[in-house]
Amino acid sequence: MESTHLGLIKELYVEGNIFHDVESGYEILKKLIDRILDIGNIQVIDIRDMELMELVQTKILSCSSLRKVQLLGIHLLPNVQNLQNLNGIECIFENPPWNLEDGCSQKLKSMLNNNIKELVLTQSDWHFSTFRIFRELYNTGFNFSNLDSLKLTYNHFPLDFANDANDIILQFFKERINTTKLTKLELTLGCSLPENCHCIDEFLELLSPLLTNIKSLGLIQHSSTHKGYHYKNEEWDIAICKLLSHIPDVSKNLKHLLIEHDPVWNGMGKDNVDGNYIRRRQLYNIA
Repeated sequence: MESTHLGLIKELYVEGNIFHDVESGYEILKKLIDRILDIGNIQVIDIRDMELMELVQTKILSCSSLRKVQLLGIHLLPNVQNLQNLNGIECIFENPPWNLEDGCSQKLKSMLNNNIKELVLTQSDWHFSTFRIFRELYNTGFNFSNLDSLKLTYNHFPLDFANDANDIILQFFKERINTTKLTKLELTLGCSLPENCHCIDEFLELLSPLLTNIKSLGLIQHSSTHKGYHYKNEEWDIAICKLLSHIPDVSKNLKHLLIEHDPVWNGMGKDNVDGNYIRRRQLYNIA
């Protein structure tokens, strides 16, 4: 903790679930993170462990050197000391309601619109649908017209959805994000309905025409109620391949592509038959 080299650290990344003795591990890491934040040279801190994040959130809010900040809720934005110098925000949403109007002045929203180049919107709880986040952001007047990089989750929770959910999300994309400036996009896509739902396919079909300048694209599968079902996996694959074929000038613009599946740990699917894996490979080869 007393090393003279701690002041040289500009970026710090902490993975989740790395300690067997959790209590002692958190104590050590919190002291280290507090020390690094006190020195005041750190620019990016990325913590994947939510319990540890809760322990250091207040300290992060008061750090004046950060260029990107993690928030356990967008309601914490007014408490960020270094807001005028930020160019990146990661906001982790828990269950609604979020009361975004509280403390989020027009000056704050204008500052975010002008300065933020990188935005991450993720969910710590998958028991609500993503359209709620975008409806709240839209209704409270948030704009992000200078984004270069966007990362978000798309979740369809069965008991919390609307017929116009995709339209609500796409309205925000069209009216509040300048998609011509967007060059990096990462989507984590999940639907908890076991069958007869095409929400992901419909969402990607609506989104694809807006991705006119995408150079880096990440597509990550999130399975919950139907992990390991070949039918749902192939449905997801088809939606991804359709997206790739519908993005404007994709062969000219796209330089980096990540596709990450969410298989069962032992590889044993629920409704697999011989040839399913080969068929999935052929599907991507064609795409």
